[in-house]
Amino acid sequence: MWQVKSSVSAIARYLDRSRGEIDQELKRGNILYFQGLTDHELQLMSIHKRIKYSAEYAQQFVVRSNMVHEERHQLTPEMKRFIEDKLTLGLSPEKIVQLYPDDVSVTGRTIRYYIDQGLIQKRVHSEDALVKIQNKGEVVVNPIHRNNSQDIFFGQWLVYVKHEDLEYQRVSTLILVEELSGFVVLIRLEDKDPHDVYLGLELFLDRYFQTVHALDFKASYLGDPQLLALLETYELNFNLVDGVTTELQQRFEEIVQLMPNYEDIVYFKQTDLDGLSRILNERLFFNSLQSIESKFKEAQVQEYE
Repeated sequence: MWQVKSSVSAIARYLDRSRGEIDQELKRGNILYFQGLTDHELQLMSIHKRIKYSAEYAQQFVVRSNMVHEERHQLTPEMKRFIEDKLTLGLSPEKIVQLYPDDVSVTGRTIRYYIDQGLIQKRVHSEDALVKIQNKGEVVVNPIHRNNSQDIFFGQWLVYVKHEDLEYQRVSTLILVEELSGFVVLIRLEDKDPHDVYLGLELFLDRYFQTVHALDFKASYLGDPQLLALLETYELNFNLVDGVTTELQQRFEEIVQLMPNYEDIVYFKQTDLDGLSRILNERLFFNSLQSIESKFKEAQVQEYE
């Protein structure tokens, strides 16, 4: 009924529900997001332009809310102190859950929810520590060219954030490609701002840090605070890349073309993107009989011989 522009009152009468219930359900299932607009500006828009309803999105919202509500009551004072201690050491929420399953009974996503709600204090970088880092100088992001294949070594990762231009289309994908092998990792981002890109890189580095020497950004996705935070935990080189080899450009374009459109990607979980990454990495390595995944593992072994 909403798709044919029926009013809230008409839908309420048809379903024998209150107007408030219908209004709440529409807000719950709204896949649009208007960042930077005031309440007055939003009110000037028609309600059907402000709300694009999806029953699937509304159901996912309910499931996530119930999950968080149930897990929220599992945060004991002991677990709170334990998680805060591990965060102070620089571990990400996902890494804490992975390393200490007997001590932490909630998910990494729930820990991030606790942090956002102020239930857990993330004191990874004290103010004094950040001041000391900043006093050493600004983060250096080197402008480089990767056009020559002889300049490509294992551990250089191309970093790209695939996002939509419209402000309300906030779900994005962090695409990372190991430049020697073409091995790809896809990370779901809830938003396209620097903080979410930082969280995505944190998750990536937790998984692949041993294979990373440099991050080659295709654009300036992070500010100094996020780069400083990464340098506190990982020894990395940051580069702003202008131009890559023909093979890598072809691989990159293939990945982008095979990515789902926005209407689908909003429903993709991280496990779905992991599955898509595996499919992409099963492809042949530049017309050879070797898969990209096997080339990546081979290069990794050679790196540590």
